[in-house]
Amino acid sequence: MANRSLICILILLSLSIYTTGSIHFDYRFPFHADEWDNIKIAQEILNEKKLVEYNPFLPGNPYYVNFNEEAHGVANTSSARWELNYNLFIALSSLFTGISPLDIGPVLPAVLVFIMSFNTFILVRYLTKNDLPALIAAIFVMTLKSDVFFLGPWFLVAASFGLAFIPLIFYLFLKSHVSNKYLPVLLFVFAVTALAHPASAVIFVPIFGLYMVFNPHIIKKYKNELLIFAAISLVLLFVLVPFDGSVTGYAAKIIKILTFPRATPINGFLAVMQFPVYIGIIAFGLSIFGFSKAMADNEAKILPLSVDALLILILVYIYLGYAFFAPYERVVMYMAELLLILAGIGLYYISTSIKNKKIATALVVIILVLQVNSIFAYKKDIPLVIEPEEYGPILWLKDNTPQNAVILATPRTSEAIGVISDRKVVSLLRGRLGSSEESVNKSLDFFKGDTEMKEKLLLEFKPNYIYSKGEINMSSLRLVHNQNDIYIYEVK
Repeated sequence: MANRSLICILILLSLSIYTTGSIHFDYRFPFHADEWDNIKIAQEILNEKKLVEYNPFLPGNPYYVNFNEEAHGVANTSSARWELNYNLFIALSSLFTGISPLDIGPVLPAVLVFIMSFNTFILVRYLTKNDLPALIAAIFVMTLKSDVFFLGPWFLVAASFGLAFIPLIFYLFLKSHVSNKYLPVLLFVFAVTALAHPASAVIFVPIFGLYMVFNPHIIKKYKNELLIFAAISLVLLFVLVPFDGSVTGYAAKIIKILTFPRATPINGFLAVMQFPVYIGIIAFGLSIFGFSKAMADNEAKILPLSVDALLILILVYIYLGYAFFAPYERVVMYMAELLLILAGIGLYYISTSIKNKKIATALVVIILVLQVNSIFAYKKDIPLVIEPEEYGPILWLKDNTPQNAVILATPRTSEAIGVISDRKVVSLLRGRLGSSEESVNKSLDFFKGDTEMKEKLLLEFKPNYIYSKGEINMSSLRLVHNQNDIYIYEVK
């Protein structure tokens, strides 16, 4: 039994490297702007040996936005705390391994995918009392697709941390009904997840709420445990959003934070029936069968009921224009994760209904191979922050410019420059960190504008160096480095 479980774990580890780690075999850098932001924050934590609640790319820059302070139109939310544990996770992973945050950045997503699949394995094995459906479901869940709009397991973002621990929270929630000794572990994992990615914890409010509607005896039987859980949740709320003003004002602030009005449809993903395309038509069909099988089991039905709870949120978003508890993109990812777990359960039960074991085994293997290889569907659509040939010129900045030098580059490239060269940069794309739209537009105007425009913006931004992908002819600039069609100028 132990050997079989060990083999399952080794399979999951190998597939985690293949599905997630291998995307960086030919590109060693992070893909998404938010990843570069998170690496920069981790660098600053390690350098300053304290938590960071400011934009470390250029502290004090009046154009900078600190940790999406303007999110949801709610001022003074101390939103740097919203991913506190995730910042520490990256920094401590670097500290304990001795690998720089930049180099460990592409590795950690594969680690989190393994954790997600392993936690799924634990959950499904508990529900089915069998390693095989647990392994199938764990393989299915690691095929959760990533793209630049919805993010996902490929990216070094806090949402991936939340996705990794959601199956474990389900498992501990169910186990805490069997034994009280699991309650402290549940509270700990829930708190860690909440402080790393609040949406991944808050989403359990509608999920557990619907589960208790179908299991009202839980409320009476575990009243004290539920009160403890509510108390811990309240403490976490005050940590993430410190109380200020009146109770009424604070409640209104929380409601506003948990309400996400619909903007331009992200990736056109509004129709529920797009899930078959997103997770795969075969996986979607299997999830429906897994849904029906899980509903027949008293404990396993928490998974289909969770899908129902999230489906309600999606329909509210589509028809009323608001997402609640978590951004719509996150809700889609959570629902896709649950559907893939159910797909694994569904495939197992279909295979057991086939009398010819060779045919059943072949069916399972073929579907898993197809599903695993579907993971790379969106890789070609990911725009790179920097091209590989830019690493050399950026490294030159690190080795040949003063520590306090300020670099002007395009907003996208600036994030990589700030991380690799450890120099201050003028303008950033709007992500977890970022700068104002005015700053972005002005920095782009510098590279597109005429000499007069350039001189004007040099006086305003006061950079020490210019990083450009094209030649610039200005008397106030001196070319100091040229490599791979990248031109670096010193401002005289």
